[in-house]
Amino acid sequence: MQLFKRTDHLDRSLLRIEQAVNDDLALLLEFGPDYFETHELYSFLHKLDDQTEKVFFLRRMLIATGFIVVICLVTAIYSFMTDHLLFGYIFLFFIPVFAG
Repeated sequence: MQLFKRTDHLDRSLLRIEQAVNDDLALLLEFGPDYFETHELYSFLHKLDDQTEKVFFLRRMLIATGFIVVICLVTAIYSFMTDHLLFGYIFLFFIPVFAG
C-alpha cells in the first residue's frame, strides 16, 4: 500500500515538473530572449497571438451570453408582471440554456 502512494506522489511530481519545463513563456521570462533562437521566438509570438485571439473570442462570447441572459430575465419579469405567464416561463427556461 505504501509503494502505491510513493509512485503516485512521484508521478504527480514528475508531471508537475514536465508542465513547468514545457511552459515556454515562463522559460522566456526566466532566461531572456538571448537564450532562444529567432525561429523559436517567432513561434512563441505566434502561439501568444493565437491564445490572445482565443481569449478575445471567449470574452465576446461571455459578454453576449450575459447580455442574452439579462434580456431573458427582464423579459420574464415583465411577462409575469403583465400576467403573460406562458411567456414568462418560456423566457425563464432560456436562461439556463444560454448560461449553460
